[in-house]
Amino acid sequence: MTADIRPPFVYRLRTGNFSLLALLVATLMLGACSSIPDAGRITDKNSANWQRHFNHVFEINSWYARSKIAVKTVDQGFSGHLSWQQNPDSYEIDFVGPMGIGLMKISGNPQTTSLMIPDKPLFSGASPEQLLQNHTGYQLPVSQLYFWARGIPNPKLAFEIQLNPSGQLKRLQQLGWNIEYLNYHRYQHVMLPGKIVIKKGAIKIKLVRLDWQAINSTNL
Repeated sequence: MTADIRPPFVYRLRTGNFSLLALLVATLMLGACSSIPDAGRITDKNSANWQRHFNHVFEINSWYARSKIAVKTVDQGFSGHLSWQQNPDSYEIDFVGPMGIGLMKISGNPQTTSLMIPDKPLFSGASPEQLLQNHTGYQLPVSQLYFWARGIPNPKLAFEIQLNPSGQLKRLQQLGWNIEYLNYHRYQHVMLPGKIVIKKGAIKIKLVRLDWQAINSTNL
């Protein structure tokens, strides 16, 4: 679920009444020799805190996290728990419903993505979003959650953000999705989201009690 990040991209930064368009240029490669994208040369204090926070979080490339999840659309929905094992070049996300009933498992690497649903054949494809849409009817931004779950935007794409007083994301708009960060928790030396609400049209996704049980970064 790692991303091939290419410059340039533009974002709009909001901090209270403060609004500024900034051109961000970053030449990046995800891997051992990665550099960190500039999150904006802004003189505002919160934005300086955001740059430092972004730098720390961006370098987290593997983790194990658990969360309660609820997904609602116009005519369907589910709730349960997810567990997420992220490695630098692969990932596995398990969705478990009430009473520990397995709902589905998504796993992938740079070459392919697989979707496992109980009592159905293994589905494979290039995109987790397309697999979910085709075989479950749910539209979930799985690839973007690689960034959003950590509390940062995908720096490859245009985005608009609003910061909280500590210089972390309060709200994010990207790819037509609206992401709201309701609280953060400290893990090791970095603040990571504890509750996230993601909306697009009639789709609403809630990640609650997001528990970061292990993270790895060259910066921690």
